Amino acid sequence: MKIVVQKYGGSSVADKERMLQVMEKVAAAKDRGMDVVVVLSAMGRKPAPYATDSLINLMCEGAGKDICLRDKDLLMSVGETISCVVFSQLLRDNGYDSVAMTGWQAGIITDNNFSEARILCIDPTQVLRYLEEGKIPVVTGFQGMTVNSDVTTLGRGGSDTTATALGVALDAEEVEIYTDVDGVLAADPRTMKNPRQIPELHYMEAGEMSGEGAKVLHKRCIAPVEQYNVPVWVKSFSGTGRGTRISDEIEKQAFERTRVVTSVVDVPDVAHISVDLIDAADRSLTRLELLRSFKEAEVSLDLINIVREKLYFIVREEQVMDVVGICKDFDLPVQIIHGCAKISCVGIGMKGTPGVMAAIQEALAGAGINILHSTDSHITISVLVKQEHLQLAIDALADKFGLRENG
Repeated sequence: MKIVVQKYGGSSVADKERMLQVMEKVAAAKDRGMDVVVVLSAMGRKPAPYATDSLINLMCEGAGKDICLRDKDLLMSVGETISCVVFSQLLRDNGYDSVAMTGWQAGIITDNNFSEARILCIDPTQVLRYLEEGKIPVVTGFQGMTVNSDVTTLGRGGSDTTATALGVALDAEEVEIYTDVDGVLAADPRTMKNPRQIPELHYMEAGEMSGEGAKVLHKRCIAPVEQYNVPVWVKSFSGTGRGTRISDEIEKQAFERTRVVTSVVDVPDVAHISVDLIDAADRSLTRLELLRSFKEAEVSLDLINIVREKLYFIVREEQVMDVVGICKDFDLPVQIIHGCAKISCVGIGMKGTPGVMAAIQEALAGAGINILHSTDSHITISVLVKQEHLQLAIDALADKFGLRENG
Protein backbone atom coordinates (compact mmCIF):
# COMPACT_ATOMS: atom_id res chain seq x y z
CA MET A 1 0.00 0.00 0.00
CA LYS A 2 1.47 3.35 -1.13
CA ILE A 3 -0.08 6.07 1.00
CA VAL A 4 0.01 9.84 0.61
CA VAL A 5 -1.43 12.20 3.23
CA GLN A 6 -2.77 15.44 1.77
CA LYS A 7 -3.55 18.39 4.04
CA TYR A 8 -5.67 21.34 2.88
CA GLY A 9 -6.06 24.62 4.75
CA GLY A 10 -9.24 26.57 5.38
CA SER A 11 -9.08 28.70 2.23
CA SER A 12 -8.81 25.52 0.14
CA VAL A 13 -12.19 24.27 1.39
CA ALA A 14 -13.97 27.61 1.78
CA ASP A 15 -16.71 26.79 -0.74
CA LYS A 16 -17.88 24.07 -3.12
CA GLU A 17 -15.86 25.40 -6.05
CA ARG A 18 -12.64 25.11 -4.10
CA MET A 19 -13.61 21.73 -2.72
CA LEU A 20 -14.00 20.52 -6.31
CA GLN A 21 -10.41 21.63 -6.92
CA VAL A 22 -9.32 19.66 -3.86
CA MET A 23 -11.17 16.65 -5.23
CA GLU A 24 -9.22 16.95 -8.49
CA LYS A 25 -5.93 16.78 -6.59
CA VAL A 26 -7.16 13.77 -4.63
CA ALA A 27 -8.25 12.10 -7.88
CA ALA A 28 -4.86 12.83 -9.47
CA ALA A 29 -3.10 11.09 -6.58
CA LYS A 30 -5.45 8.10 -6.96
CA ASP A 31 -4.61 8.02 -10.66
CA ARG A 32 -0.91 7.77 -9.70
CA GLY A 33 -1.74 4.59 -7.82
CA MET A 34 -1.68 6.16 -4.37
CA ASP A 35 -4.00 5.49 -1.45
CA VAL A 36 -5.02 8.93 -0.20
CA VAL A 37 -5.74 10.18 3.31
CA VAL A 38 -7.08 13.73 3.39
CA VAL A 39 -6.67 16.09 6.36
CA LEU A 40 -8.81 19.25 6.40
CA SER A 41 -8.94 22.50 8.32
CA ALA A 42 -12.15 24.41 9.09
CA MET A 43 -13.93 26.03 6.15
CA GLY A 44 -12.67 29.51 5.28
CA ARG A 45 -11.53 32.29 7.54
CA LYS A 46 -13.38 34.76 9.73
CA PRO A 47 -16.10 36.01 9.14
CA ALA A 48 -17.03 32.69 7.47
CA PRO A 49 -19.52 31.08 9.89
CA TYR A 50 -17.60 27.82 10.43
CA ALA A 51 -14.08 29.31 10.54
CA THR A 52 -12.25 28.69 13.82
CA ASP A 53 -12.21 32.36 14.85
CA SER A 54 -15.92 32.69 14.14
CA LEU A 55 -16.65 29.70 16.37
CA ILE A 56 -14.44 31.07 19.15
CA ASN A 57 -16.38 34.34 19.09
CA LEU A 58 -19.59 32.48 19.86
CA MET A 59 -18.13 31.52 23.24
CA CYS A 60 -15.59 34.19 24.07
CA GLU A 61 -17.19 37.48 23.06
CA GLY A 62 -17.91 39.33 26.30
CA ALA A 63 -16.86 36.36 28.43
CA GLY A 64 -13.77 37.99 29.95
CA LYS A 65 -10.86 35.78 31.01
CA ASP A 66 -12.92 33.06 32.68
CA ILE A 67 -12.98 30.70 29.68
CA CYS A 68 -13.14 26.93 30.11
CA LEU A 69 -10.38 25.71 27.78
CA ARG A 70 -11.81 22.21 27.69
CA ASP A 71 -15.15 23.47 26.38
CA LYS A 72 -13.38 25.91 24.05
CA ASP A 73 -11.53 23.00 22.43
CA LEU A 74 -14.79 21.13 21.99
CA LEU A 75 -16.28 24.17 20.25
CA MET A 76 -13.23 24.78 18.03
CA SER A 77 -13.20 21.17 16.87
CA VAL A 78 -16.60 21.63 15.21
CA GLY A 79 -15.20 23.56 12.23
CA GLU A 80 -12.96 20.73 11.04
CA THR A 81 -15.73 18.19 11.55
CA ILE A 82 -18.05 20.17 9.28
CA SER A 83 -15.36 20.44 6.59
CA CYS A 84 -14.71 16.71 6.59
CA VAL A 85 -18.36 15.66 6.46
CA VAL A 86 -19.15 18.06 3.60
CA PHE A 87 -16.08 17.10 1.59
CA SER A 88 -16.53 13.38 2.16
CA GLN A 89 -20.06 13.63 0.81
CA LEU A 90 -18.78 15.55 -2.22
CA LEU A 91 -16.35 12.71 -2.94
CA ARG A 92 -19.13 10.14 -2.72
CA ASP A 93 -21.36 12.24 -4.98
CA ASN A 94 -18.60 12.08 -7.59
CA GLY A 95 -17.98 8.35 -7.42
CA TYR A 96 -15.22 8.14 -4.80
CA ASP A 97 -15.97 5.99 -1.76
CA SER A 98 -15.09 8.07 1.28
CA VAL A 99 -15.55 8.28 5.04
CA ALA A 100 -15.27 11.30 7.34
CA MET A 101 -13.33 10.78 10.58
CA THR A 102 -12.69 12.88 13.63
CA GLY A 103 -9.19 13.02 15.05
CA TRP A 104 -10.05 10.54 17.80
CA GLN A 105 -11.73 8.17 15.33
CA ALA A 106 -8.43 8.28 13.46
CA GLY A 107 -6.68 7.14 16.66
CA ILE A 108 -5.04 10.43 17.69
CA ILE A 109 -4.42 10.52 21.45
CA THR A 110 -3.05 13.69 23.06
CA ASP A 111 -2.16 15.10 26.45
CA ASN A 112 -4.68 17.33 28.23
CA ASN A 113 -2.99 20.67 27.52
CA PHE A 114 -6.17 22.16 26.05
CA SER A 115 -5.73 24.54 23.09
CA GLU A 116 -2.05 23.50 22.73
CA ALA A 117 -2.24 19.72 23.07
CA ARG A 118 0.61 17.47 21.99
CA ILE A 119 0.08 14.13 20.28
CA LEU A 120 1.13 11.22 22.49
CA CYS A 121 0.39 8.38 20.08
CA ILE A 122 -1.70 7.37 17.08
CA ASP A 123 -3.41 4.06 16.50
CA PRO A 124 -3.91 3.98 12.71
CA THR A 125 -5.87 0.70 12.67
CA GLN A 126 -9.21 2.23 11.66
CA VAL A 127 -7.69 4.45 8.96
CA LEU A 128 -5.81 1.49 7.48
CA ARG A 129 -8.96 -0.61 7.52
CA TYR A 130 -10.82 2.00 5.50
CA LEU A 131 -7.93 2.26 3.04
CA GLU A 132 -7.94 -1.53 2.58
CA GLU A 133 -11.67 -1.29 1.81
CA GLY A 134 -10.89 1.20 -0.96
CA LYS A 135 -12.23 4.24 0.89
CA ILE A 136 -10.70 7.70 1.13
CA PRO A 137 -10.50 8.69 4.82
CA VAL A 138 -11.12 12.41 5.33
CA VAL A 139 -9.71 13.27 8.76
CA THR A 140 -10.26 16.37 10.84
CA GLY A 141 -7.06 18.31 11.36
CA PHE A 142 -6.11 20.16 14.52
CA GLN A 143 -7.81 17.80 16.98
CA GLY A 144 -7.44 14.68 19.08
CA MET A 145 -8.66 13.14 22.31
CA THR A 146 -7.20 12.51 25.76
CA VAL A 147 -7.18 9.10 27.40
CA ASN A 148 -10.18 10.39 29.39
CA SER A 149 -12.12 11.05 26.15
CA ASP A 150 -11.88 14.86 26.27
CA VAL A 151 -11.61 16.57 22.89
CA THR A 152 -8.41 18.59 22.43
CA THR A 153 -6.95 20.90 19.81
CA LEU A 154 -3.29 21.14 18.79
CA GLY A 155 -2.88 24.92 18.58
CA ARG A 156 -3.48 27.24 15.65
CA GLY A 157 -2.14 25.70 12.45
CA GLY A 158 -2.18 22.28 14.10
CA SER A 159 -3.67 20.55 11.06
CA ASP A 160 -0.13 20.46 9.66
CA THR A 161 0.93 18.38 12.66
CA THR A 162 -2.09 16.11 12.25
CA ALA A 163 -0.99 15.44 8.68
CA THR A 164 2.67 14.75 9.42
CA ALA A 165 1.93 12.62 12.49
CA LEU A 166 -0.57 10.56 10.48
CA GLY A 167 2.00 10.27 7.71
CA VAL A 168 4.42 8.67 10.15
CA ALA A 169 1.80 6.42 11.76
CA LEU A 170 0.63 5.19 8.35
CA ASP A 171 4.18 4.77 6.98
CA ALA A 172 3.22 7.09 4.13
CA GLU A 173 5.35 7.65 1.06
CA GLU A 174 5.03 11.41 1.60
CA VAL A 175 2.92 14.19 3.08
CA GLU A 176 1.59 17.04 0.94
CA ILE A 177 0.64 20.32 2.62
CA TYR A 178 -1.31 22.72 0.42
CA THR A 179 -1.15 26.42 1.31
CA ASP A 180 -1.78 29.86 -0.18
CA VAL A 181 1.84 30.21 -1.36
CA ASP A 182 3.85 28.20 -3.87
CA GLY A 183 6.11 26.49 -1.39
CA VAL A 184 8.28 27.89 1.40
CA LEU A 185 9.68 31.37 0.78
CA ALA A 186 13.00 32.79 1.97
CA ALA A 187 11.14 35.41 4.01
CA ASP A 188 7.70 36.77 4.73
CA PRO A 189 6.65 38.63 1.54
CA ARG A 190 5.11 41.31 3.76
CA THR A 191 8.59 42.30 4.97
CA MET A 192 10.79 41.28 2.02
CA LYS A 193 10.04 42.23 -1.55
CA ASN A 194 10.16 39.29 -3.97
CA PRO A 195 11.62 36.60 -1.67
CA ARG A 196 12.80 33.55 -3.52
CA GLN A 197 10.94 30.28 -3.31
CA ILE A 198 13.04 27.52 -1.73
CA PRO A 199 12.91 24.27 -3.77
CA GLU A 200 14.53 22.04 -1.11
CA LEU A 201 14.70 22.31 2.66
CA HIS A 202 16.36 20.11 5.23
CA TYR A 203 14.14 19.00 8.11
CA MET A 204 16.33 20.96 10.53
CA GLU A 205 15.89 24.17 8.55
CA ALA A 206 12.12 23.79 8.33
CA GLY A 207 11.93 23.03 12.04
CA GLU A 208 14.05 26.03 12.99
CA MET A 209 12.08 28.35 10.71
CA SER A 210 8.78 27.25 12.23
CA GLY A 211 10.16 27.48 15.75
CA GLU A 212 11.48 30.99 15.14
CA GLY A 213 8.07 32.22 14.00
CA ALA A 214 7.67 31.47 10.28
CA LYS A 215 3.95 31.04 9.59
CA VAL A 216 4.03 28.61 6.65
CA LEU A 217 4.11 25.46 8.85
CA HIS A 218 2.94 24.58 12.35
CA LYS A 219 5.81 24.74 14.83
CA ARG A 220 5.53 21.05 15.82
CA CYS A 221 4.83 19.45 12.47
CA ILE A 222 8.42 18.70 11.42
CA ALA A 223 9.58 16.64 14.41
CA PRO A 224 7.56 13.47 13.57
CA VAL A 225 8.61 13.28 9.92
CA GLU A 226 12.24 14.11 10.67
CA GLN A 227 12.51 11.24 13.11
CA TYR A 228 11.07 8.73 10.63
CA ASN A 229 12.31 10.35 7.40
CA VAL A 230 8.94 10.92 5.70
CA PRO A 231 9.30 13.59 2.96
CA VAL A 232 6.97 16.59 3.12
CA TRP A 233 5.88 18.73 0.17
CA VAL A 234 4.61 22.29 0.68
CA LYS A 235 2.64 23.32 -2.40
CA SER A 236 0.29 26.03 -3.56
CA PHE A 237 -3.35 25.02 -3.65
CA SER A 238 -4.04 27.10 -6.76
CA GLY A 239 -0.58 27.43 -8.32
CA THR A 240 1.26 25.18 -10.72
CA GLY A 241 4.79 25.46 -9.32
CA ARG A 242 6.86 22.58 -8.02
CA GLY A 243 6.62 23.65 -4.39
CA THR A 244 9.16 22.92 -1.65
CA ARG A 245 10.33 19.45 -0.68
CA ILE A 246 11.41 18.95 2.94
CA SER A 247 13.66 15.95 3.59
CA ASP A 248 17.22 15.08 4.61
CA GLU A 249 18.39 14.59 1.03
CA ILE A 250 19.88 18.00 0.24
CA GLU A 251 23.27 17.60 -1.43
CA LYS A 252 25.96 18.80 0.97
CA GLN A 253 27.95 20.71 -1.64
CA ALA A 254 24.87 22.60 -2.81
CA PHE A 255 24.02 24.22 0.48
CA GLU A 256 27.62 24.72 1.60
CA ARG A 257 28.55 26.59 -1.57
CA THR A 258 25.44 28.56 -2.37
CA ARG A 259 23.15 28.55 0.66
CA VAL A 260 24.74 29.52 3.92
CA VAL A 261 21.59 31.40 4.94
CA THR A 262 18.41 29.82 3.60
CA SER A 263 15.80 32.11 5.10
CA VAL A 264 15.14 35.11 7.31
CA VAL A 265 12.31 35.00 9.85
CA ASP A 266 11.09 38.13 11.65
CA VAL A 267 9.05 38.51 14.83
CA PRO A 268 7.90 42.12 15.49
CA ASP A 269 6.49 43.74 18.61
CA VAL A 270 8.88 42.41 21.24
CA ALA A 271 10.66 44.10 24.13
CA HIS A 272 14.19 43.61 25.42
CA ILE A 273 14.42 43.03 29.18
CA SER A 274 17.49 43.33 31.41
CA VAL A 275 17.11 42.14 35.02
CA ASP A 276 19.80 43.19 37.51
CA LEU A 277 20.59 40.57 40.18
CA ILE A 278 23.68 42.27 41.58
CA ASP A 279 22.09 42.90 45.00
CA ALA A 280 20.58 39.42 45.32
CA ALA A 281 21.95 37.47 48.30
CA ASP A 282 22.15 34.27 46.25
CA ARG A 283 22.13 35.12 42.55
CA SER A 284 21.84 31.54 41.29
CA LEU A 285 18.91 30.71 43.57
CA THR A 286 17.17 34.02 42.85
CA ARG A 287 17.61 33.52 39.11
CA LEU A 288 16.13 30.01 39.37
CA GLU A 289 13.13 31.20 41.38
CA LEU A 290 12.60 34.09 38.98
CA LEU A 291 12.59 31.79 35.95
CA ARG A 292 10.16 29.47 37.70
CA SER A 293 7.86 32.43 38.38
CA PHE A 294 7.92 33.38 34.70
CA LYS A 295 6.97 29.81 33.81
CA GLU A 296 4.08 29.75 36.28
CA ALA A 297 2.80 33.04 34.84
CA GLU A 298 3.09 31.57 31.30
CA VAL A 299 5.51 34.28 30.24
CA SER A 300 7.42 33.03 27.19
CA LEU A 301 11.09 34.11 27.22
CA ASP A 302 13.27 34.19 24.12
CA LEU A 303 16.89 35.12 23.33
CA ILE A 304 17.81 34.28 26.94
CA ASN A 305 21.33 35.22 28.01
CA ILE A 306 22.98 35.14 31.44
CA VAL A 307 26.02 37.36 31.97
CA ARG A 308 27.29 37.36 35.57
CA GLU A 309 24.75 39.39 37.58
CA LYS A 310 22.48 40.16 34.59
CA LEU A 311 19.65 38.20 33.01
CA TYR A 312 18.70 39.28 29.48
CA PHE A 313 15.76 38.10 27.36
CA ILE A 314 12.95 39.27 25.11
CA VAL A 315 9.19 38.92 25.50
CA ARG A 316 6.14 39.95 23.52
CA GLU A 317 5.10 43.51 24.27
CA GLU A 318 1.82 42.35 25.82
CA GLN A 319 3.73 40.39 28.48
CA VAL A 320 6.04 43.21 29.60
CA MET A 321 3.86 44.22 32.56
CA ASP A 322 3.73 40.61 33.73
CA VAL A 323 7.54 40.58 33.76
CA VAL A 324 7.71 43.91 35.60
CA GLY A 325 5.26 42.69 38.25
CA ILE A 326 7.19 39.49 38.90
CA CYS A 327 10.53 41.31 39.11
CA LYS A 328 8.97 43.81 41.52
CA ASP A 329 7.95 40.89 43.77
CA PHE A 330 11.63 39.89 43.87
CA ASP A 331 12.71 43.52 44.38
CA LEU A 332 14.87 43.33 41.25
CA PRO A 333 15.58 46.37 39.02
CA VAL A 334 14.46 46.03 35.40
CA GLN A 335 15.49 47.89 32.26
CA ILE A 336 13.19 47.72 29.22
CA ILE A 337 13.72 48.59 25.57
CA HIS A 338 10.33 48.73 23.91
CA GLY A 339 9.62 48.57 20.18
CA CYS A 340 11.99 45.84 19.06
CA ALA A 341 11.94 43.09 16.42
CA LYS A 342 13.74 39.75 16.33
CA ILE A 343 15.31 38.61 13.06
CA SER A 344 16.52 35.02 12.70
CA CYS A 345 18.84 33.89 9.92
CA VAL A 346 18.41 30.14 9.37
CA GLY A 347 20.52 27.85 7.20
CA ILE A 348 21.99 24.37 7.46
CA GLY A 349 24.97 25.71 5.52
CA MET A 350 26.03 27.60 8.64
CA LYS A 351 27.33 24.36 10.17
CA GLY A 352 31.08 24.54 10.03
CA THR A 353 31.07 27.77 8.02
CA PRO A 354 33.12 30.54 9.67
CA GLY A 355 32.21 34.20 9.46
CA VAL A 356 28.41 34.05 9.25
CA MET A 357 27.90 36.38 12.22
CA ALA A 358 30.49 38.71 10.76
CA ALA A 359 28.56 38.78 7.49
CA ILE A 360 25.31 39.57 9.33
CA GLN A 361 27.04 42.33 11.31
CA GLU A 362 28.55 43.72 8.11
CA ALA A 363 25.18 43.81 6.35
CA LEU A 364 23.40 45.52 9.25
CA ALA A 365 26.22 47.94 10.05
CA GLY A 366 26.34 48.90 6.40
CA ALA A 367 22.68 49.89 6.68
CA GLY A 368 23.34 51.86 9.86
CA ILE A 369 21.53 49.36 12.11
CA ASN A 370 22.70 48.56 15.63
CA ILE A 371 22.29 45.02 17.03
CA LEU A 372 20.80 45.22 20.52
CA HIS A 373 21.13 41.54 21.44
CA SER A 374 21.95 38.24 19.73
CA THR A 375 21.99 34.49 20.27
CA ASP A 376 22.95 31.60 18.02
CA SER A 377 22.72 27.84 17.51
CA HIS A 378 24.45 25.64 14.98
CA ILE A 379 22.06 26.63 12.14
CA THR A 380 20.38 29.82 13.43
CA ILE A 381 21.62 33.28 14.38
CA SER A 382 19.03 35.63 15.88
CA VAL A 383 19.52 39.36 16.35
CA LEU A 384 17.40 42.04 17.96
CA VAL A 385 16.96 45.44 16.33
CA LYS A 386 14.66 48.39 16.81
CA GLN A 387 11.37 47.75 15.05
CA GLU A 388 11.68 50.98 13.08
CA HIS A 389 14.73 49.39 11.40
CA LEU A 390 13.06 46.02 10.61
CA GLN A 391 12.38 46.63 6.93
CA LEU A 392 15.83 48.10 6.34
CA ALA A 393 17.46 45.17 8.14
CA ILE A 394 15.52 42.58 6.13
CA ASP A 395 16.52 44.30 2.88
CA ALA A 396 20.18 44.39 3.93
CA LEU A 397 20.20 40.68 4.80
CA ALA A 398 18.35 39.78 1.59
CA ASP A 399 20.99 41.54 -0.46
CA LYS A 400 23.85 40.06 1.56
CA PHE A 401 22.73 36.43 1.26
CA GLY A 402 20.91 36.48 -2.11
CA LEU A 403 17.45 35.76 -0.74
CA ARG A 404 15.41 37.40 -3.50
CA GLU A 405 14.32 35.91 -6.81
CA ASN A 406 17.05 36.67 -9.32
CA GLY A 407 18.92 38.34 -6.48
